[in-house]
Amino acid sequence: MKSKFLRIIAFSLVWVLALSVGILSVAASYISFFGVDSYYGDVRKIYVKGIPDVYYTRDAIEATLVPSVNEGISSQDIESTKTIIETRLVNNNITDYEVETNPNGSITIRLPNKSEYDSLKIFKELSAAAKVTFCEGFDNTNVLLVGSEDIKDAYATIDSNTSLPVVMIEFTEDGTKNFAALTQAYVGQTISIWMDDTMLSAPTVKSTITNGQAYIDGMPNAEEAVDLANKINAGTLPYELSVNESSLKSVVLRPSFKSYAPNVIIFAVSVIITIVCLVVAIIDTIIIIIHLIPRKKTTTIKS
Repeated sequence: MKSKFLRIIAFSLVWVLALSVGILSVAASYISFFGVDSYYGDVRKIYVKGIPDVYYTRDAIEATLVPSVNEGISSQDIESTKTIIETRLVNNNITDYEVETNPNGSITIRLPNKSEYDSLKIFKELSAAAKVTFCEGFDNTNVLLVGSEDIKDAYATIDSNTSLPVVMIEFTEDGTKNFAALTQAYVGQTISIWMDDTMLSAPTVKSTITNGQAYIDGMPNAEEAVDLANKINAGTLPYELSVNESSLKSVVLRPSFKSYAPNVIIFAVSVIITIVCLVVAIIDTIIIIIHLIPRKKTTTIKS
């Protein structure tokens, strides 16, 4: 009797476990397919994207960035360029994009066709070399320091003295030493800061700067400061690119399988687990019922 009672408890625990896992699997399959969202009036807030949110076609603008040279571009340069462009897109809060590389070094980019931003302007910003240099005087003929080699980080902030937006630059360990030596040699002189061929600032060095920090002022607004900091952080392109404006065209983007593959895999696995748990629960229920049915005792008469 005791062993029968223990078997019933064991099968009951298996039934509860199978039911619990099955419920969790149903929830996982629902979330992976439909996602999780909420509405405030007509405004929808998405917490987890479902398959319908990922798998949809949308209008886009396509353009090709072409290299200024046709030789000497390695496959590593092309991949580095793609990575930098993707970083610049993310820094501009654009995550819905497609970037394709071509063997000749050109880069094809597709962006959502939205009225909120100027697509051509973004393509031109993506193709900008974004090379920061510190030069002697008011021109960039005598480069004293190259930012991409010595800059650790750049970020937009507000100058506490002027309440105006500036871009703070932090140098690497080697960059701190190089910048300290540079400012020491040019105390009382002008060092101009350039982004490609555009002069950003031309401060006069008042003293040796040894803390590894400098700032660029003259930003008209905070948005420009953030944009400049993003360009500096994204890095310098391995080779020069320009927008082929004749390649600018409207296209329809369809998601690749890899964009919604995780949802499909989770959904499929959850359904399989749910079916297995259902089968186990049914079998377990039958076994428990069989154990609960009282059996007739049989007696034998011995002669």
